[in-house]
Amino acid sequence: MDRIHTAACGLALMMTLCGGAALAQDETRKAPEPVNTAHITKAVAPYLTEQTVFVGYLDAARVDLPGFTKWWGGVADRVFAGEHNAEIAQIKFAPMVAEVFRAQFVVAGGRHVYVTFSLPEVIAEPMPLVVVPVEPGGNVDRLLEAVPHVQAYRGETDPGRLYKVARGDVVLIGSGAALSAIVNGRDAATRPELAEALAAVEGRAARAVLIPTKDMRRVIDEMMPNLPARLGGEPTTTFTRGIQWMAVGVDVGASPRFVLVDEAATPQHAKALHVFVRGLPDLAAHLSAGHRGLSEDEKVFVEMLRQAVKLLPEPRGTTIRMELDQQKLDDAAMTILGPAMQSVMHAREKALATQSATQIRQIVTVCFVYANDHQGRLPDSLAQLVKAGLIDKRLVEDNPRNLTDKRAYVYLKPGVPLSKIKDTGKTALVYEAYDNWPKLGCNIGFVDGHVECIADEAEFKRIIGQQPQE
Repeated sequence: MDRIHTAACGLALMMTLCGGAALAQDETRKAPEPVNTAHITKAVAPYLTEQTVFVGYLDAARVDLPGFTKWWGGVADRVFAGEHNAEIAQIKFAPMVAEVFRAQFVVAGGRHVYVTFSLPEVIAEPMPLVVVPVEPGGNVDRLLEAVPHVQAYRGETDPGRLYKVARGDVVLIGSGAALSAIVNGRDAATRPELAEALAAVEGRAARAVLIPTKDMRRVIDEMMPNLPARLGGEPTTTFTRGIQWMAVGVDVGASPRFVLVDEAATPQHAKALHVFVRGLPDLAAHLSAGHRGLSEDEKVFVEMLRQAVKLLPEPRGTTIRMELDQQKLDDAAMTILGPAMQSVMHAREKALATQSATQIRQIVTVCFVYANDHQGRLPDSLAQLVKAGLIDKRLVEDNPRNLTDKRAYVYLKPGVPLSKIKDTGKTALVYEAYDNWPKLGCNIGFVDGHVECIADEAEFKRIIGQQPQE
């Protein structure tokens, strides 16, 4: 639609004006060699504690967002097969906005980004600690400026707010409490399992590691000594003591790659975890259904989960390792994400149709307010309601469903006074304009005040075509 094309052009212009210089400079930094695990662990080590449960890493210079956009857009095209063009346009262009920020960030000296979560801090304030060392040739002040909408830290500890601060050649972003602890000399802890986990996904541009802490394992064991019977009744120690760490590695680009590795304490623990994960779809179906059965959305979720766990290979010794190259990701996107995306779009369409129906109901109500003030005469047009100050212009000119680039709603003024309309429940007053008949049908607001979505186009045309005349 024209609006989407206009938005796309606007985005392209914004990228040219705001990010063009950065993008041009970044061309010289494309596809640098990946750093090894030793480099990563050394850089993040000063910011680890005994309670750190998650460490993430991103090599911003090796992220190819335009390439990823092309791949992801192709997946969306195949999933929707010519439908939802406006949404597909958003899917394709949204990463390009991030690309402007990424390029400016890299040019300012930011390449390696580390993210940590420590359990006590997450419980008190669910915010990450982000660590960005300044690259050689970079500038710490420019790097701080490249992180917009985050307040500079000057000792504040307001809850719910992120702050940024430079310490030497490192930029830190986090809660006031976390930054305060670091500034005041918080002791770091050695976490040897981190290096092993990161090495398992060596070379990936983005990596994430879950490393359960001793306290985390103990709390779970005390709160739930055994799994529910539906899950086999296994002692929770099978998992809390059995799972050593879990790592994920991703390459973001035109040929994406995904790697997941779980390391167990023993082969028996690895096998138990594998059996548990394979049983998750049946568990989800059981818990969701209850006594009422599964809804359509729940069926989609369960089937998506069922297809996802099929990708999990059998453990080899103590390790479960899953690798998905571009072809496997293409297949997974179609079989797993495809139905989910269709379900999300369907739910979004229903929500927008409901919102439009609400607007039509408001328009019909205001028509009667106008009639009450004008001896029972309805307005000649919806513009007359706006001019009289009875309704917001946007409510009559903008349909959230965006079914046409022309007028949003069509007003049908009856050819007889209201008092002479015999069947108000079947006489249309306002309906949605459209270019192509939508799958969910179109809304009609009737003279009696109710709004109905008509699924059949022929029936829709029959209703709007029957207007009472003198």
